[in-house]
Amino acid sequence: MICLNSCSDGEDGISGQNGLNSLIETIGEPAGINCENGGIKIESGLDTNANGSLETNEIISTEYICNVERQYQIYAALLTQSDENDPIETSLLNELNISIDWIRLDQGEYQGTLSEPISEDTTLIFQVKDENILSTSEFFDSMTILLHNRVRTNLYQPVDGFENAVLEIKKYN
Repeated sequence: MICLNSCSDGEDGISGQNGLNSLIETIGEPAGINCENGGIKIESGLDTNANGSLETNEIISTEYICNVERQYQIYAALLTQSDENDPIETSLLNELNISIDWIRLDQGEYQGTLSEPISEDTTLIFQVKDENILSTSEFFDSMTILLHNRVRTNLYQPVDGFENAVLEIKKYN
């Protein structure tokens, strides 16, 4: 509308009924028929009984946001070692279905023997949560992990003793 002198928007109409509120609910979706690798289920609808909660009979639409296939499998564990004892492992996640037997070779030197060989498309991460220790890890061969701990200020000095060090193996698909 273009007004040159004075304009009016007209008379207001008759007020109608209040509208209904839209509601959305998100729920974790387990791996299965809707999402192969799990994801999130999103339900939406109108709150017809005005109770602020989306009930089954009010759902108008259901959508899924699915997780993409992960590109790797994980083995994760915590390792603790003291004095001249072998490291003790607490497994956290074992998608590789392996076990590792740990021994202390010498001060600051530890060996893990895997129950199954690991292929070359694998990453090994070992991290000690002690700012005075520098730790390194390596696959010696497809069945053996070597861990090395040194005093951070003197890399020639091996050191024992760590608590809840993180060991993670990722095997890529």
